Amino acid sequence: MKRGFWMAFMLAAMLLGNLTTGRAQTFEYLRAPGALSISQLSRDGDFFAARLTTLEAAEAVLWSITDGWERLFPGLWGSANGVSADGSVVVGGVGDSAFVWRRGGTFLTFAPPSNAWSMNDAGNLFILWRNYGALRDLTSGADLKVWPSQGTGSAFTAQPVKLSRDGSTVIGYRSGSRRDGFVDRVGGGSFNLPNYAFPQAVSADGAWVAGPYHDGTLWQTFLWSASTGFRVLPQLPGPPITQGNTTPRIAGVWVGVGGPRVVGMVRVANDDPEAGWYGSEGERFAAVIWVDPELPPQYLRQYFQNVHQLQGDPIYPLGVVYDVSADGNVIVGNSVVGGPWRAELATTASMIPTPELHAISPETVAAGGDSFTLRTEGRGFRPYSVVQWNGSALPTTFISPTQLDAVVDASLIASPHGVQIAVNTPYPWDPNDGKRSNELTLTVGQGASPVISALSPVGVRAGSTAISLSVMGQNFTSQSQVEFDGQLLSSTFISPNELQANVPPELLENQGSFAVRVYEPSLNDYSNTLSFVVTVAVPSISRITPTSVLEKPSSDVPLTVRGAGFQQDSRVVFSGLELPATFISSNELRAVIPKSQLATPGIWYLSVFNPSVGMYSNGVTFRVRARPVTPPPPPPGTGPGGSPSLQAVSASIAPNVMSQVFITIKNVGGGDMTGGRLTSATLSGFPTTLLPDPGLSGLGAGQSVQLIFNFMTPNIRSGQSFVIRVSGTSSQGSWSVSRIVTVP
Repeated sequence: MKRGFWMAFMLAAMLLGNLTTGRAQTFEYLRAPGALSISQLSRDGDFFAARLTTLEAAEAVLWSITDGWERLFPGLWGSANGVSADGSVVVGGVGDSAFVWRRGGTFLTFAPPSNAWSMNDAGNLFILWRNYGALRDLTSGADLKVWPSQGTGSAFTAQPVKLSRDGSTVIGYRSGSRRDGFVDRVGGGSFNLPNYAFPQAVSADGAWVAGPYHDGTLWQTFLWSASTGFRVLPQLPGPPITQGNTTPRIAGVWVGVGGPRVVGMVRVANDDPEAGWYGSEGERFAAVIWVDPELPPQYLRQYFQNVHQLQGDPIYPLGVVYDVSADGNVIVGNSVVGGPWRAELATTASMIPTPELHAISPETVAAGGDSFTLRTEGRGFRPYSVVQWNGSALPTTFISPTQLDAVVDASLIASPHGVQIAVNTPYPWDPNDGKRSNELTLTVGQGASPVISALSPVGVRAGSTAISLSVMGQNFTSQSQVEFDGQLLSSTFISPNELQANVPPELLENQGSFAVRVYEPSLNDYSNTLSFVVTVAVPSISRITPTSVLEKPSSDVPLTVRGAGFQQDSRVVFSGLELPATFISSNELRAVIPKSQLATPGIWYLSVFNPSVGMYSNGVTFRVRARPVTPPPPPPGTGPGGSPSLQAVSASIAPNVMSQVFITIKNVGGGDMTGGRLTSATLSGFPTTLLPDPGLSGLGAGQSVQLIFNFMTPNIRSGQSFVIRVSGTSSQGSWSVSRIVTVP
């Protein structure tokens, strides 16, 4: 963002009276280097956990107001889903495994399939999902509360959704015959919400809960507390919309001046100018805020502009709201135009970080040269920060909290001299005051600093052999040397625009992001830095033999696991049990499954764990088959031509966190099926969240029917295969069908 724009904003803020109150309001687009989905904002809004999708992968990231984007597991598929108040602990999923990441790079993973989300301020409690939901205490390693999957049909499955910031309350919902929300107090006590009330947001102290509610006709928004009970919030003026997806998405609830406030996204008319988000079928959505529960909501953009008079980036129509800080002061979201955004409704002096200047590029320029762009790198930069040249402001572009670019006019480098470079962040309500960084020296002399623009390769897996690294840029000489993580490497001069260096294997042993730059001895000067990423050496399974056995085998079952990334100390994990493994090669392990683990029919998960890096492989399924039982002869009256015979003839999946699976069942037998009812539906062993009612009650000979089931699939990704199995009973006996379904 150009300095002139922000200077105009600061002068306007002074005229609006912010100079006397010491407060200002800012709105900024986050300029994410890829598609962004934010999961949780920290208590004060200075950090958030998210998933960032680039050409390399969809990765777990942590954003902070001082350090910008931090890739937690570079190059690995994942998502960060919860963060502590100080940003030192993050939970989420990487591959098929839940993780707990701590500042400094240490982490803990859980056997697949698993995931983690929603963390308390203290960073010791979070929701852990495996084949059930649990509130995990990091300090003790114990599950303080458990919400088991209790089957299907007349039972229900409980799904915890969010933990309050103080760790006192968990909200969630049940499905099955009970389709209601719940509010569970960690210390004891529980409240049931009405059917079809699905809580999505909880206040920091756990007192207020909000979410979508279906009253039998329309989707609306509810607000609940133990003291006031359940209430439905007013809707936007105008006729209700009933076609397409009309479910509200509620992001936050907090107590403001005068009472509770709720913010989220609701369905609006297709011609609504405030629509800032599109649904999968072209539906329009807009961000709204309920300032008073008794009054209809306001459009959030109008609230920002008219009530808080936010300044900074232009505010386009807003769509998704992701989360809100504990006091409602910081709100984050996304929109079709502009992308991910962050709003501070009031900024005080204490909220503005002091900038730190770590490097400038170039450090040396030739006297009498042309205008150039000066890159400053550090931390704590804000959109209204400016680069100073001997105390005078340069035209500055905000790139991120760690980078500013400034334009230096040719007139400033006409003759040799030294220049002091600093970054100044003025208080938005008083441009004459602010916070200033340390200074670095730029030399206007006889030479020009090297500049690097690209690396090849940009990264490798941890434990790789030595590589040849190509560094592209300009102003290289025969004396230039490549520096990798602070160590100068043996370098070969190819041209003024390319160097090659040998990176030894000992520098590639550990995962991380390492700084690469070029040193020029003749100037005693360094280039800018680029990051070289060493990713964790994660094992992967491509095939297991066998893939299934009959229940209750007479002896233990030998198992061969093939894949990649296996190590001498790799372990095979079968349904949570670590099996002794024999290392054959980096592509093959062998283990033995005890027959005691194979006594019950079902679908079990198997993975490989590498202790040296603390990472699990993908999870694959191993089936324990029920021994066939000869069915009794069909009862009379089953129709002409014999008995019914059901078969799954097709299946497909619409992937999401809550995926829909479509399966077509055909009666290929000669008789009719009557008196039928569904008893279960599983996706690779995991039960559906809801069985259709009445479901499959009858099917004539030759007839077919399509059934739709919902399954929780938080780690789903393209190319995965599952087994959809549907079972039931009828007047003619029990039946079961299955089909493999692959994620598109």
